[in-house]
Amino acid sequence: MLIIRESQIQQFSDAMIRRFVSRLTDVVLDIWSSECEKFGLENINDIVNSAVIKAIEYSFYTENEISRFVHLVFILENPHFYKLQWVEPILTNYEITQKNRMNSLWNMVRQSYFKK
Repeated sequence: MLIIRESQIQQFSDAMIRRFVSRLTDVVLDIWSSECEKFGLENINDIVNSAVIKAIEYSFYTENEISRFVHLVFILENPHFYKLQWVEPILTNYEITQKNRMNSLWNMVRQSYFKK
């Protein structure tokens, strides 16, 4: 019988997160190049990693929702956007699904930042 220890599961999970952060960093550098330059290119992997951790703390667990969270860092040009007064109540409303919380954030951003 194969027995997997908790420490092995954690190591596997950590490795998966590192690979995800690496892939997401590449995407961010490609899509948000001018925003990345403002933050300093040498800082982008750390910013993405911190945002991924913060997304997980807010109970976003799918790659899609975590990616959307990270993209908001660059759209709003704020690595700590989750502290904004209008963002926090949405992020902490656990009565709605993670998808609906993220959709609410994106709708607010669209209304506020992408007006015609």
